[in-house]
This record gives sequence, structure tokens and C-alpha cells, in this order.
Amino acid sequence: MASCDAPNPHYSCIVCVNKYIETEIGMNQCRTNCIDSSGCMGVFSSVQLRACLHERNFEKLEKLQQENDIRLAGLEGLEECPFCDFKAICPPAEIDREFRCQDSCCQKISCRLCQAESHVPQTCEEFARGHKKFDVRRQIEEAMSTALIRHCNKCGTAFLKEGGCNKMMCTMCKAYQCYVCSKSVKGQNYDHFHRGPCPLYDNYVRRDDETVKNAEAKASAKVRAENPYLTADDLKIGVSDAVQEEERVRLESADEAERIRLAGEQRNLFLEAPGPIHRPMWTRPAEGDYGVLHDNIQLIAEQVNNRAGALPPPDPRLEGIRWREHLQGPER
Repeated sequence: MASCDAPNPHYSCIVCVNKYIETEIGMNQCRTNCIDSSGCMGVFSSVQLRACLHERNFEKLEKLQQENDIRLAGLEGLEECPFCDFKAICPPAEIDREFRCQDSCCQKISCRLCQAESHVPQTCEEFARGHKKFDVRRQIEEAMSTALIRHCNKCGTAFLKEGGCNKMMCTMCKAYQCYVCSKSVKGQNYDHFHRGPCPLYDNYVRRDDETVKNAEAKASAKVRAENPYLTADDLKIGVSDAVQEEERVRLESADEAERIRLAGEQRNLFLEAPGPIHRPMWTRPAEGDYGVLHDNIQLIAEQVNNRAGALPPPDPRLEGIRWREHLQGPER
């Protein structure tokens, strides 16, 4: 039981006292009045509260009481850290505009004029303008991310593409949609790609790169119109040389993979074309000899593009490919 300090003390159970103090703390109050219904003016002493309150509630109550005592004291020059509750008496801001927090968990230095972190020797206006640059750069970055990320039309799950065709299936709800235009498609139907404007396969890495660059240019133009004092350098997003080189290699690899894919499609057209043809039988290239294989595909593609009736004799440059006898008539 807990008792108040009145001449005729009233006793209250510990559970009720805890609930009462929790309510006071939730309202940012630090009163510890007796909770008896008679209107007793007594209070619970600090010793009584420490004995019956949870440690966390007692610490919060003490903190509120200290803040209230400091506020009522009306101390001149009293300043508070904008990042924690530490307070100190400081000289006028004209003499020292920085507040140095002595709290061991904070220890930040802040500006007493604008309540931001210290920006000496910049003025508050200069700092706000520089901070505005950071905000608009973040706005541009968010526009670039929005242009790259797709969302499922059915459940809204965000996703990125890492390979494969442009017919995407949501891993959450199993819905299908086109990666290019984001329209929903049927699971077993490919008419959207075979008869529509969107390709089933393409160089999505290069296309996504162009989409992101267009989004960056559009967002930059918008913020420049809203903030005429900003320059192109202010909006430039800094990227390290290592990241730029990695991106260059990634794009070049995607371009090479797309060239090989297109050459493979032309090869298939060559093998399926009617009329007198020379049918190549492919030999497995030596390990790591993919450059020769790619050159062979390109040479076959040239013959397909130059085809007019019967093909010319096999090109002697085709290394690694053995040729069968000439077949007459359509392929069976």
C-alpha cells in the first residue's frame, strides 16, 4: 500500500497508484496528488513513489518534474537542445549562436537561431538554401526510382526485372502483366506480344537505363522551374568512378547479349527458310571460345540478310562449323 503525506493519510493500492501515475505521464503532467475521492490535498512522497512505481515510470515522472521546476523558475538565457531534453543557461545568441549539448547520449552542436545542426560559418539562410539542394536531389532520385520500379496491377507488390521475357508473373498473387507497358495479360496467352506493340524479348537493361535518364531529366526540369536559383551542378547526383565503370560494363554486356539473341533469331530463320540451302551442323566450341561461335552466328546472319533464292556457297570463314551436302527443295 502507498500513503499520502496528509495529517490523516489515505492508503491506496500499488496497482491504482501505478495506473494514476501512468495517466499523468501520458498527459505530460507530473502531479502526484492523493487519489482518494474525499478531495485530499496530500501528495505521494518521492520515497513512496520509488517503492511502488515501476522503475521506468519513476524515471519519466522525475524527468517531467525537473522540466516543470526549470520552466517555473524563469531562468534567463535558458536554452534546450533541439535533439534531446538537455537544458543549459547560455549567453546571448549574438555572442554565441551554438548550443553544445552535454548529454552523454547526444553531444550534438546545434544552431540556437534555426534549431538545426551547427552550420557555422554559414548563415541560417545559406544553410537553408544548401539543405534545399539536398531535398530537390532526393526528389529527383525518387522520380528515377519510381520510373524503374514496377508494381503488380492486382496486389500492388513492387518488383524489378533481372532477366527473362517481358511477361512477368507476380510472386505474391501470381497475376501476369507486361513489363514494357504494365498492362495485364493472360497466363497462357501471348497475343499481347506476338500481335501487339510490345516485344516478348528485348534489351530491357538499355531500355530501363533510358527510362531512368528521361525521368531524371524531367524531374530536374521541374525543380529548376520551381527553384530558379539552382544550377545544373546543384542538381547533379554524384556517382563514384567505380560505380560509373560498373554501370558501363553492365550496359555493354546487355548490348552484347542482345546482339547474340538477335543473331540467334536470324539463324533460326535461316534454318527454317524454304529453297536450296546449306544446312550447318553446329560443333560444340572449345571452352571459353564463345567469340568464334558469335562470329559464326554473325556470318550466317549476313547470308540470311543477303539471301535471294539460293544461297551462295558456304563462306570459308565459317570456322568451327561443318557443312552437310546441299539439300534441294523445301526443308522437310
